Amino acid sequence: MEQEDGIYLFNSLASVDNALSNWLGDEFGENVKLALLEVTVPPGAKTIPTTAEYETVIATPIPPQYIKVLYRDIDTDEAVKALWNANKDV
Repeated sequence: MEQEDGIYLFNSLASVDNALSNWLGDEFGENVKLALLEVTVPPGAKTIPTTAEYETVIATPIPPQYIKVLYRDIDTDEAVKALWNANKDV
């Protein structure tokens, strides 16, 4: 996991799916329920430079009005289908 403080956001559903199928899935295991959030970076948010093309790192708090719950449990059929469809375009 990352060592620098910040809010780490994936830039695409395909990146989420790739991470869950690999390193992020290994970190959490199969028995942990994960939610999928859509976050809009607020105007004036301070970003932290990153070398990873798949992420954006935010150093400032993100107010709740910029966060939307897409799926409360990513293991639902609907969430899996959305992630699968996102990867078809990659």
